[in-house]
Amino acid sequence: MQRNSSIELFRILVTLFVLIVHLNGYYIGLDTHKFNFHSFQQIAVESLSCIAVNGFILISGYFGIKLSFHALYKLWQSLITIYVPLFILKIIFDFHDLQWSDLLKAFFPFSTRDGYFINGYIFLLLVSPFINVYISSRTKRGVVITTVGFVLFEFWVDCICGLKTFYFSEGYSGLHFCIMYLIGRCLNMYSKSLKRIGFGYYLGMYFLMSAIIILLSVLKVPWTWYYSNIFMIISAVSLFMVFANQEPFHNKYINSIAASSLFVYILQIVSPFQGWLTRVDRFLYDNMSWILYFISIVLISLIFYIFSFIWDYIRRRVMGKVFDSIESYLNKFLIKVKIQ
Repeated sequence: MQRNSSIELFRILVTLFVLIVHLNGYYIGLDTHKFNFHSFQQIAVESLSCIAVNGFILISGYFGIKLSFHALYKLWQSLITIYVPLFILKIIFDFHDLQWSDLLKAFFPFSTRDGYFINGYIFLLLVSPFINVYISSRTKRGVVITTVGFVLFEFWVDCICGLKTFYFSEGYSGLHFCIMYLIGRCLNMYSKSLKRIGFGYYLGMYFLMSAIIILLSVLKVPWTWYYSNIFMIISAVSLFMVFANQEPFHNKYINSIAASSLFVYILQIVSPFQGWLTRVDRFLYDNMSWILYFISIVLISLIFYIFSFIWDYIRRRVMGKVFDSIESYLNKFLIKVKIQ
């Protein structure tokens, strides 16, 4: 089935948002609660782009996830084509600092701690069959009530009360991913009704939620930047609906670029790329006015996306047949074991 390029544009946008968020002072540890003109500009940019991760999971929820060997294998492909080349480079240039854990990380990247997103997404993959069974056994209204209940419960426990015992972890957790997945499923179930609402309403709601996030940051509310912040969730849903409500169309170039979004996300959080981006961020912040700083981080985000896309495209073209052959062999082996 061909992908809807309208939603693939949203996927590209939220990937760029991830890069912009991280280059907007995140890597160098700036205090977004400090209030001056420069920091206010950064907070404004952050408020518009902080929906990135929630947006990613909304897409997964909207189309649904099916746990399969193929899904896990495809994820493993993307990961090892980042970690193995970097491991080889480390052997060549930094052999004395090499550890056995680097070898494990290269070939079994599910065990890495470089980013919570992969671990959270794997958790979502593993529990998605149970979520899907629950959804299929309930009415649409029942699923919506359950989803709203989870959203409010997470917001109350994680943001208002600050309790850690439920492991929502400020939205940096597999549990939060499951809640966003449920929201995505609800949006899909009511897609026809939601399309009756105008484009301007969703765009206006997105900017309103961003303004509220700015206000929360200025007021130094501690949960402002939590992914479990209900205003951030509404903001993500609103911007997603701007794209989901467009007439579906198919563009192979947009879809090809969007197919590398996860690869881009992973690459920017691993060493040495995170270190390089941090140094670039520090240099730009210390030496440029805010306007030039903002233009620069957007341009660098675009350049890094293009670089990552080229890497991923070469990976798909060069290694695609090899990985497909391995997958075919493993599938035959699994079928044989299952029969026996």
